[in-house]
Amino acid sequence: METNVKSFGAKGDGRTDDWAALQSAIHETEGALVFGPGTFRISQGLLVDLSKRGKTEIRGHGARIIMQGSGPALHVIGRHAGTADPKDITAEVWARESTPIIQGLEITAEHPEADGIRLEMTWQPILSQVTVHDCRHGIHILKRNRNVIISECHIHHNRGVGVYLDGVNLHQIIVNTNHISYNGQGGIKLSKAEVRNIQICGNDIEYNFASRDQQEPTADVWFLADNRGIREATIVGNTIQALRTPGGANVRIEGLREAGNHKAGLLNITGNLITSQETNILIMDSRGIAIQGNTFILGPKRNIRVINSACVAIGPNTADHITDYDYAGKTEGGIELDGCAECSVSGFIFHNAHGGEEAGGVIEVRDSNMINVTGCIITEPARGGVVLSGTHDSRVSDCIIRSGRAAIAEDATSENNMIVNNRVSGLGISSAGKGTVQNGNLAT
Repeated sequence: METNVKSFGAKGDGRTDDWAALQSAIHETEGALVFGPGTFRISQGLLVDLSKRGKTEIRGHGARIIMQGSGPALHVIGRHAGTADPKDITAEVWARESTPIIQGLEITAEHPEADGIRLEMTWQPILSQVTVHDCRHGIHILKRNRNVIISECHIHHNRGVGVYLDGVNLHQIIVNTNHISYNGQGGIKLSKAEVRNIQICGNDIEYNFASRDQQEPTADVWFLADNRGIREATIVGNTIQALRTPGGANVRIEGLREAGNHKAGLLNITGNLITSQETNILIMDSRGIAIQGNTFILGPKRNIRVINSACVAIGPNTADHITDYDYAGKTEGGIELDGCAECSVSGFIFHNAHGGEEAGGVIEVRDSNMINVTGCIITEPARGGVVLSGTHDSRVSDCIIRSGRAAIAEDATSENNMIVNNRVSGLGISSAGKGTVQNGNLAT
């Protein structure tokens, strides 16, 4: 069954308050609800209670909704309280609430506390070809939801977060082929949520900050864990870029320090182009993260910072500058590992890296243990190549470092390390650590 909202008296003329007509159309019909071309002003949010309305599809076909009140313009509520396990899905949810679809709408707002779309307690919702702009939060997901798909949407220039998983319990969400840009408090943000199995793939995620002088840090992709944890995530094949802001990062992963580094992890960051924030990837209090196959361009403080984390594998990536860009020669901040254990950096290529604005080296390892730096290429760094301080039981091997400064430097607080089989130039290798083994290095 398909119903056009204008049959319930909605005008769509950009002047009339269409809230009552649209809410009546939602309450009194079932199946597909079609808006059709027009601008529909609403003074209150539209509530879609799936347990009462039944299976729902809302299609825009050129419709624009202007929200004049506070809260979400479109609020979809279900009653699914279980997991994605078939035994947890009730017959009522399958029959009346499964797979609500919102497609082809444009939503904007005139109220400072108006959001675009809010989902709560939903089972298999699909948001597709939706545009949300100039709201507070674009897509706001709360409470428990399962098997969410957000695809082919434009989430643009909202004051808050573009896609906001806010204290949610959510397993299985796919965010793919969207433009998520110019959102003031972050592009995609998971805050104090329990999330398992999130896939962020093939999106353009860019310029998600309010202003260069804003006080709060922000990120294009931001995972902020609490004691429930955020795990099982892929960030793959995206373009992720911004402009530098104080404390900002393109990708920001924060575990819960009070719980050790166990509450954020099992993440894969692969095949992205990442550029232009103060730090490209910032990882804190996390574990079990693989970073490989990415291209880094502008990371003036650091390309990758890993703090108080374990089992982080930084594989083959490249950090380079393109000479016809106006920031050529000042682009790569390198890698910093601080307070980490059982991590590796392998096959990373840095060309003309400055080594971080406050750093001593392109790859700098501080107060860490069991770190393996192998097979990296560092050419013409503005500071040192690989620097170890307060680090033990670690290894720097098979790297090629062309530098006018110390290619590899180890301070006196480090011990029991291996510096072997490296090809270096410039000032060569400076090792002051206790029990360090040097062997097979070629310095010219």
